[in-house]
Amino acid sequence: MNNQDINVKLNEGGYLFPIKVLEPKEALDLGRYYNQTKNKIMKRNLILEHKFKSHLIFKRINDLIRNKKMLDIAESIIGPNILCWNSIIFYKKKNSKTFVGWHEDKTYWNLDNDKVLTFSIALSNSTTKNGCLKFLKKKRKVRYEILKTNYNMLARGQNAILNNDDEFEEIELNPGESCIFRQDAVHGSGENNSDEDRFLLAIRYIATDNKTRKNHTSATLVRGTDEYNFYDHEPAPLEDFDKKSMKYHQKLMSKQTQVFAEYKLKKFRLNFLSFLVKIPLVRYIYYCLAKKI
Repeated sequence: MNNQDINVKLNEGGYLFPIKVLEPKEALDLGRYYNQTKNKIMKRNLILEHKFKSHLIFKRINDLIRNKKMLDIAESIIGPNILCWNSIIFYKKKNSKTFVGWHEDKTYWNLDNDKVLTFSIALSNSTTKNGCLKFLKKKRKVRYEILKTNYNMLARGQNAILNNDDEFEEIELNPGESCIFRQDAVHGSGENNSDEDRFLLAIRYIATDNKTRKNHTSATLVRGTDEYNFYDHEPAPLEDFDKKSMKYHQKLMSKQTQVFAEYKLKKFRLNFLSFLVKIPLVRYIYYCLAKKI
């Protein structure tokens, strides 16, 4: 599969599926591993935080970001020098109302170029009924509204406003299959109206020359070399909950949560208190309240 093949197959919406990344058994086993390992979390703030930059916490997810097939595809699109910029767990419990509002990632990432690619990997069945991904068939610039609901999984509560003539496609995936997409693809996902949990793992790759001005400034080098050093290089965990990686992860979460807290508290003119989320217990309380603010 070469660069030309990939770019031809990426459609007008900026996405491509299904791409088999893992065998079904491997994907389901990784899902079971995650469920078993997350039950060992003791710190309350980590109940939510482990879902962000998960490759710093879970050894097997750190192994997965180095998957050769994914890196070969990423290289064909963004070039040979690749960083894993993020890994995010999207877990929807059965018969739950949580959803992901319509959005394009480019709105918030503030990157210098478009050399970034997301793999959304199914670690369970991902169907229309259990809230699979959905994409606009033609990408476009969007305007946003802020939804007054506790169920939107996006941190800011945003939702792109769609037009009556917008067409979208639902991305049904079997365990081990993935959908890849660019940062300007407009996407979201619905509620889980089924009797099974839905589990997607998003892995974001970025070229080493793609600098951000207002976003995450750490990443893991997974292929090639980094001659630019725009990003701090992250430690690789030697085991689950590796002490060095966990310390690094907590530092990142403190910084990131402060950004969101300042945004949330601004409307109450309390944004000057956002520094308090550096304290893990305060972060936990903030998470409990954030969706109610």
